[in-house]
Order: sequence, then C-alpha cells, then structure tokens
Amino acid sequence: MYEILKHNPLTTEIVPVPYTQVPVIKICFDGIDFDLLYARLGNKFIERSIDLHDENILKNVDNASIYSLNGV
Repeated sequence: MYEILKHNPLTTEIVPVPYTQVPVIKICFDGIDFDLLYARLGNKFIERSIDLHDENILKNVDNASIYSLNGV
C-alpha cells in the first residue's frame, strides 16, 4: 500500500512507521493529513456482502490488527 500511495501524484508527504505496536502510514493526500492503520482479517477472501457487524470475522486476528481496530 505504501508503494502505491508514494507514487500517487496526490500524495505530498508519506512516512511509514512499521515497527510499532500498531503499524501506521502517516500521509498527506490531496491536502488532507491522516494516519492510515492496517488490520488483517483471518479470511483468505473477503466477499462484497461481508457483514461487518458479525463478530465472527474477528476470529484469528493478530494482536497488531486488534490494536488497530480498537483505535478511533
């Protein structure tokens, strides 16, 4: 994701912070500053019809993803 965003002309600043409890990419994209957090689900495929309210999709999620999902 970092490489894709880095080469986008709308990205003016980008700093990866990979070795933290919650890996993050700090970015300024199209004039908007924000932090991009990552969470990995345990599924091999994500269906378009996935129910994000179903807590079962959080089974087998790693600790870094849990911390990312608990953020604001």
